[in-house]
Amino acid sequence: MNEISPDGQWQWNGTHWVAVANSVGSSASAETTSADISPDGQWRWNGSEWTPTDAATPKLPSTTPTASKESGNGKKIVLGVGAGIAALLIIGAVAGGGGTQTGTTSATSPGASQPTAPQAEKAEPMEEPAAAPPADSAPELTLAQENVLEAAEDYLDYQAFSRSGLIEQLEYEDYSAKDATWAVDQVNADWDEQAALAAKDYLEYDSFSRSGLIEQLKFEGYTTAQATFGAKAVGY
Repeated sequence: MNEISPDGQWQWNGTHWVAVANSVGSSASAETTSADISPDGQWRWNGSEWTPTDAATPKLPSTTPTASKESGNGKKIVLGVGAGIAALLIIGAVAGGGGTQTGTTSATSPGASQPTAPQAEKAEPMEEPAAAPPADSAPELTLAQENVLEAAEDYLDYQAFSRSGLIEQLEYEDYSAKDATWAVDQVNADWDEQAALAAKDYLEYDSFSRSGLIEQLKFEGYTTAQATFGAKAVGY
C-alpha cells in the first residue's frame, strides 16, 4: 500500500519517496516529480542520496523532506535524510576538534594548576615589657613620728609594757595619741612576751598568787589572755 506524507507532497513507492503529481499538472510535471525533486527545487534524489540540482546553491535545504513509515507496533518512524547528513557533518567537526578542545580544557583546568604555597606570616616585633614602676619609697616621717618611734623602742629596751601601757607612757611624754598609737604599732612587739617579762619582774620584787599576778598584769593593761600567758610563763 502506497503511503502519502502528512503534507501530501510525497508518496512511498516501496523503495523510496517520490513527489506526488499535481492533479492538474501536465505530463511534463509528472516527469519532473517522478525524478524525485525536493519541493523547494534545490535537491534531487539520485537513488542513493540527495544531491543539489544544477540551479541550487551549495547549502543544506531549509526544510528536509521527512516521512513517517508505519512500524509493526503501530508507531510511525520519522526518516530524515538531510538531518542524517547534517548530523554526520556535526559529528565529524566535533571529532576533528576534540583533541584541541580537550587539550585546552586540560591546560586551563583548575585541578592542573599547582597550589600556591601559603606565605609565612610576618612575625610582628615583640613589644618590650613595660618597665616596672619604681617601688614606692617609704613615706617621709614627720619630726614628731621620728621621735615618738625612737622613744617607744627605748622604753621596750629596758622595761616590759603592754600595748595600752606603752601608749599611755608616750602620751605622758606629751606625744599626741595619734603619734603614740602609730609608734606602738610600728615596733611590732610581742605582747605575750612582754606579759611574761612583766610577771617575772613582779615576782622578783614581791610575792603574788596566780590570780593576784594575773590581776596585776591586767591592771598594767595586758589582756586576760596575755596576763594568763605571763603567769603560766613564770610557773603558774
